[in-house]
Amino acid sequence: MMGVQRGLDVHVLGHGEDAQRRDLVYSLGATWHVGGLETFDGSLKPDILMECSGAPDVVRDVLGRTAPGGIVCLVGVTSPGHDFDIDVGELNRTMVLDNDTVFGTVNGNRRHYEMASDALQRADKAWLDRLITRREPLDRWTESLERHPGDIKVIVDFS
Repeated sequence: MMGVQRGLDVHVLGHGEDAQRRDLVYSLGATWHVGGLETFDGSLKPDILMECSGAPDVVRDVLGRTAPGGIVCLVGVTSPGHDFDIDVGELNRTMVLDNDTVFGTVNGNRRHYEMASDALQRADKAWLDRLITRREPLDRWTESLERHPGDIKVIVDFS
């Protein structure tokens, strides 16, 4: 959302066909793709790539996939014990020769929260409402942690 608000060409990659998510992405003004980066055969080389799933295979696949001078931001969290094969020599060579950057982030500072608040205030309220696909009452808050088909954002309703 923030990338589109800033006039960037935003692409979202989904693991599988999901009409609800696809429609949200299109209505935002971004481009929806199904499948991993390998489906692009090198044709999609973003300047900035944000990996939000934390899935080890996806993390492996995004490394070295940016345009020269590109940035990979790891946002998702991978649980321990998930080994994956990677040619560290090739990754190192690509990152050094292309002047790439990889970093991880877990949260932001006050200014970042203020920027997010401003972005949400500028966003289409109807679009934001479509992100919330399930509401659980406070007395059943644990059910909000259960993954259901079609979930995008699940909230606990305190009212």
